[in-house]
Amino acid sequence: METTLWMRSNVNVYLAPGAVLQVPPREDAYPGNQIIGFYDVTNARLTGRGVIYGTGAQQSGGRIYTHGIHTENAQSSSVEEVMVLDPAITGMRIVDARQFTVRRAIILADHGGLSDGIDIDSSQDVTIDGAFIYSSDDNTSLGGGTGVRKTIKDIERLRVSNCIMYQTRSGSSFKIGTTLPQNWVRNLVYENVDIIQAPQVAAFYPIQGANIDTVLLRNITAETVTQRILEFSIVVPNWETWNGRLGYIHNITLQN
Repeated sequence: METTLWMRSNVNVYLAPGAVLQVPPREDAYPGNQIIGFYDVTNARLTGRGVIYGTGAQQSGGRIYTHGIHTENAQSSSVEEVMVLDPAITGMRIVDARQFTVRRAIILADHGGLSDGIDIDSSQDVTIDGAFIYSSDDNTSLGGGTGVRKTIKDIERLRVSNCIMYQTRSGSSFKIGTTLPQNWVRNLVYENVDIIQAPQVAAFYPIQGANIDTVLLRNITAETVTQRILEFSIVVPNWETWNGRLGYIHNITLQN
């Protein structure tokens, strides 16, 4: 593949077992921001047990693309069972999505640098179920940035369930925070997740004004934690421009 594959509304793209969509291992061969793009779509589906191969470890210089799969204004769409292998930066970035489902996907994101598994921003009613996420940085991250359109909306009603996660270097399995001035990151459920290894299980960072409210962690198993289990941090950032707002952290529930 030498350009982005753009999904279309009411279309199912099926990657059969053994099928591979591969980015060429050359910096000048791929000008896009993502390998697969869900932009302005409704009821678009990417399914099957094929592989999206980003060749991230073979990129020696400038960044040719950022995300394996990226959404902007996606409604009632899904990614099911596909593998995202060796993305340049992030396996999947879900931005400005509503009723978006990731089911039984596999993310393998560690090319020698820092790569997130699944990032979620400005989205509502997102479900991640039955995924295997192996990454060098955050397995899942909320509020860490925005998309190419700079959309800023509240993050609400996320459910991450029945997943297996493995983190090799830094970050958290569940990073919940914001570097953008949303009002809310709320009504989140993480349940039935087995974390094989992570520096932190969950981190809460409302550093640019978004309030983190009503988060449930239930039936979470962490086999190896290399730094700390939980981190709650409300600080004025010294690594970026501060907008003068600090949010709060309320109603965090831990069960089993």
